[in-house]
Amino acid sequence: MEPPAGTWLKTRLSDSSLSGCYVDTLHPLPVGARVCLRVLRNKIILEALATVIYSEPRLGMGVSFTQLSAEQKSILEKWLADVVQNGRP
Repeated sequence: MEPPAGTWLKTRLSDSSLSGCYVDTLHPLPVGARVCLRVLRNKIILEALATVIYSEPRLGMGVSFTQLSAEQKSILEKWLADVVQNGRP
């Protein structure tokens, strides 16, 4: 069962890449669900549309980015480069 449209879930992301990420949550959505991710890091917001590609009950879900503007992709690339360079999320 998917939550109603407009539902906000506070979660933690991991294993981020340019193609997607893992969302740690006790209430993962089913495979195929479409989500709008809004990620805040160092006062910068990344927004991306994504689709759930796998779901692990009470653990989380893997999502694949389906829509990422050039500006949002640039933000993500900078974040990933920062992790590689400095070893911090």
